[in-house]
Amino acid sequence: SSTPIAEIYEAFRNYPLKDYIAGCPHCDLQARGEAFHVAPLDELSWQDLGVFLFKSITTFGDRDDFKHFLPRIVESFIVDFESNPYGPLAVTIETSLCRMANLA
Repeated sequence: SSTPIAEIYEAFRNYPLKDYIAGCPHCDLQARGEAFHVAPLDELSWQDLGVFLFKSITTFGDRDDFKHFLPRIVESFIVDFESNPYGPLAVTIETSLCRMANLA
């Protein structure tokens, strides 16, 4: 039997990591996008996801990119919330992003 977290990953498996994540040309995000290719999605840390959390959809990536990272973001909130460097603000940020992505 699969776990709820595994089911979240499965639900979003049709949103693979793109070779290139488009970003604001003024924010120098290319290196950040390339860093996502170093580790599997389920091994990304809060630090790895940091810039994406604050810039997703608005200046870094699109809705499909957000859907790719969403399983790991949700998992991180569940299993490692204490390490979240953004505190309660992160919950507000992610709720807003989900609404923008028509996911909430």
